[in-house]
Amino acid sequence: MKKTKSTSQSFIQGALILSIATVFVKVIGAVYKIPIQNLLGEEGSSYFKKAYDIFATLVAFSTSGLPVAVSKLVSEAEQKGDRRRSKVIFRIAMMMFSIVGTVGMMVLLLGSTAIAKASGSELARTGIMAIAPAIFFICIVSAYRGYHQGMRNMTPTATSQVIEAFIKLVFGVVLVYVATRLGADVSVKAAAAISGVTIGSIASCAYFVLMNRKIEPPAIKAIEDHALEHQKPKGVSRKEVVQQLLKIAIPITISAAVLTLTGVIDTFLCTRNLVNGAGFTPQEAEIYFGAYGWAGSLFGLPSTFINAIAISIVPALTAAFAIKDRKAAHGYISSSMRITALLSLPAAAGYFALSWPIMNLLYGKSPSGVLIAAPQLQKLGIAVFFVCLVTLTNAILQSIGLVSIPVITMLIGAAAKVIVNITLVSNPAIHINGAPIGTIVCYGLVSVLNLFVILRFLKLSPRLLSVFVLPCLAAVGMGACSRGIYWLMTGVVGEKLGVIIAIMVGALVYFALVILLGAIKREDLLMIPKGEKLANALKMK
Repeated sequence: MKKTKSTSQSFIQGALILSIATVFVKVIGAVYKIPIQNLLGEEGSSYFKKAYDIFATLVAFSTSGLPVAVSKLVSEAEQKGDRRRSKVIFRIAMMMFSIVGTVGMMVLLLGSTAIAKASGSELARTGIMAIAPAIFFICIVSAYRGYHQGMRNMTPTATSQVIEAFIKLVFGVVLVYVATRLGADVSVKAAAAISGVTIGSIASCAYFVLMNRKIEPPAIKAIEDHALEHQKPKGVSRKEVVQQLLKIAIPITISAAVLTLTGVIDTFLCTRNLVNGAGFTPQEAEIYFGAYGWAGSLFGLPSTFINAIAISIVPALTAAFAIKDRKAAHGYISSSMRITALLSLPAAAGYFALSWPIMNLLYGKSPSGVLIAAPQLQKLGIAVFFVCLVTLTNAILQSIGLVSIPVITMLIGAAAKVIVNITLVSNPAIHINGAPIGTIVCYGLVSVLNLFVILRFLKLSPRLLSVFVLPCLAAVGMGACSRGIYWLMTGVVGEKLGVIIAIMVGALVYFALVILLGAIKREDLLMIPKGEKLANALKMK
């Protein structure tokens, strides 16, 4: 079936659109989180993090598997030119998402007290209730996103993400500011801040509803709905579609939920182990966990860029395997892994080399919190590359039909995380430092297992030099340069401006090293808009 440019985008184009949106979303997210966490302080940030981590896990259960399943099935139907099957898949998915979203919302609303107690912070209850409705609206949004992604059109997903982030910023900051001015206690302020997430999800849902009404006016949609209801499309069984969706979605959901469980493991184990094992007072435990959350917010940033690649590679790989084009599939995998390394390794090196300057730049109003958070960011910097690789390899495994493998590998990683957390966080000499070490062990183990399966199944030769080693060398050089520039500049322009200059110079050094070492290939640049001109300008053969 022939598709126009407006409705069918290439893998790299789709990834580029989502990556650009991600830049905006993360800038907005930083503007959202940094002032809020400064207003809340370490203790309030702890309540905020606990409510958000629990919410994120339920969202993973609710929305991670079904959108990928919808994207995969719609992509297969579109590849065969079966638009009617695509419509049936979307209708069934919307029904399933509505049920799952309602259940998830009620779990948080009715179980908020028990969940807060289990986390060791009863005051987190208000925040849990405030964010509960977001689950329902995010489920509806995910149905729309999965459908459009299956159509190889990433623009609606990107637009909705920007809208959601902007509304979250405006309402989150305003509400926590108002709560602070009214003299509300710290738990209420945390709930006010997290309410921005709920309002943002409502706005994102409204965008999709309005967009679809514009694309398909109600009168035309009514005719199509009647046809689908009374004229069973050839070869389409609703029962079969439901079974296919669940067959794909359940393993993906489990693996994605386990991916978020590392945060939940910290939420439920860290505070308790700091009090019962390491000998902290409850308030000290909240302060340490809240400061650890500051580092955790930055840790999650690079993987969202890789998520754009992961989302785009699912329909691309699915389509390639549907027509048995293994050469194209291998090309997608090689390029996505190389791009993942090129994006994640400099972030990892930057966090490791500039952990204290970065935390001081963002949270300098709380020197004691910076002293706690900086070593955590340095350790989490090591884990950045692994979590990005896990995000990508999980998507690859799901795309090539090995949907159960990420479930197994993530369960192994989560088990390792629990063991390390219990052992190290309870140790008074290590305490909160054990949490990021557990994260390194978890994602490092999972990424190695996933890579082994992919290379074995597809019979790919591991071109480690071009994919991983060269970007790693460029990142190490960048980190060393950034560190040196920072120490040179602090005596001249001060610490905060010094770290900004160090980051900017480091980025330029990294780009130069990537080109000089040949870490990026001409074929990678040719897959992006205007890539040929850039490749020619850089004299790449």
